Amino acid sequence: MCEQKNESFYIKIEHRIKSKEKHVLSDKKLLEYLSQWINLNKNITDWQSLTLSRFGSFPAILTASKDELQKGLNLSEKDSANIKLCYEISLRLLKARIYNCNILENKIFLTDYLIAHLSRKQTEDFLIYFLDEEGQIIQETLQGNGTVNATSLYIREVTRSALKCNAHSLILVHNHPSGVAAPSGSDEKLTEMVTYALKVINVQVVDHLIIGNGCFFSFAENNLVIPSNISRLK
Repeated sequence: MCEQKNESFYIKIEHRIKSKEKHVLSDKKLLEYLSQWINLNKNITDWQSLTLSRFGSFPAILTASKDELQKGLNLSEKDSANIKLCYEISLRLLKARIYNCNILENKIFLTDYLIAHLSRKQTEDFLIYFLDEEGQIIQETLQGNGTVNATSLYIREVTRSALKCNAHSLILVHNHPSGVAAPSGSDEKLTEMVTYALKVINVQVVDHLIIGNGCFFSFAENNLVIPSNISRLK
């Protein structure tokens, strides 16, 4: 009976994925499939309502920590680990898209990955993506991480890393744990300082992305990394 039930479940999933309805799977339907996949021993309807009321959306559930899942949804360690496994698989798929392509022409690949990776982080991380002449990623570096509202970025280390990997350009990235992606005055000043410092070694800052809760801000798209806007710092 158990084998027949599992087989029926997977056949149902396969048909749904292959059908034209695959693009309109609701968060509740995804939660239903997830609960069956991990053999969650709970009332599906009650669990769907509780989960969405606590976290708001399916992506927020996947990016929640194991502690949040266990305490907020009364899940076992095994069930919460299985949900985190789904998140890690999704993250790997998104990350795979950012390599072996011109990321400047496919920036949505990078922003999709970064939103999934950084949106719900409680501390601020500063990442740098070093690019070659073709706009492909040479190296991803975690340049610094810090407290809830501050991170340290050492421009000398950025310059050294750019020279070491022979970068042609780079993209600065950091998240705002507050969830608000708007740049602060210090964000703008830092971008200006890094841009000016790297001009000396002929490496261009092509963008600075700030990641908020399910959103991002691009300095390039808002004309904040144009060379003519960079003044000499005293």
